[in-house]
Amino acid sequence: MRTTIHEDLRKYQGHGEDLFTPDETNREKDRSMHAERVRAMGCLVCGRSPSDPHHEPPRSRGGSAKNLAPLCRKHHRQRHALGSAAMFAHYYRIDLGAEASRIWEEAQ
Repeated sequence: MRTTIHEDLRKYQGHGEDLFTPDETNREKDRSMHAERVRAMGCLVCGRSPSDPHHEPPRSRGGSAKNLAPLCRKHHRQRHALGSAAMFAHYYRIDLGAEASRIWEEAQ
């Protein structure tokens, strides 16, 4: 089972001290569970599964766990290669941001 960076930091600190509040730990678990749910979904373009959770907008532009859309590896790479969400949306007729929001809302 994979560990989160927060779990790794706790182990590294080693003294049994909890570096994060319970709320922070629960939020991290929620984000991790959401990413796993998105990963299990089929690609929004071709339906291939499992998929890569794509942040829309990308994390470098403020994307978060709430902004995950399932894309297969091919379409995930293509989305990043295009550079523009608008170009991807125009070509595939899919608004990844709207789909990511819908997926997040349905999970709540």
